[in-house]
Amino acid sequence: MYVFHTPEGETFHSHGFTGVPEQPLTTAIDPAIVATHWLTRDEIVALAAAQRLRSPLVLKRIDDALNHRHFPLSVIQE
Repeated sequence: MYVFHTPEGETFHSHGFTGVPEQPLTTAIDPAIVATHWLTRDEIVALAAAQRLRSPLVLKRIDDALNHRHFPLSVIQE
């Protein structure tokens, strides 16, 4: 779980999941998604430098995943 506090006093909680697909998707996931873009980490860093990411947590989650900082799904309790 990641937490981001904006200068305006808003707080955002964020999380990310990684996985390996068993097979390619052949149907649309969500009709509101009009495009997907596969970017390298360097391209995402450039977007961050241009302040074009939704939050600094985007790059933090990517870096944590690349550094194998993850936990099993069993840590989520309902």
